[in-house]
Amino acid sequence: MLAMTEGVMMGPTYKSSRALEMAVMEAAKLSPLDTGKAVSGFYFHRLLCRVFAYGSMAFVFK
Repeated sequence: MLAMTEGVMMGPTYKSSRALEMAVMEAAKLSPLDTGKAVSGFYFHRLLCRVFAYGSMAFVFK
């Protein structure tokens, strides 16, 4: 199920953080990348999406 937040289409929602973690691990296992790298890449991408979600905020990301 996709969720809409402030006019932005969001990905599927999960009932718990454990459900999200299980989905990420399953997708990482199916990925051609190393499982650990795939999981790290997902969480890094998620962090960047949250940090840069609102373009009006100005700051430097080091």
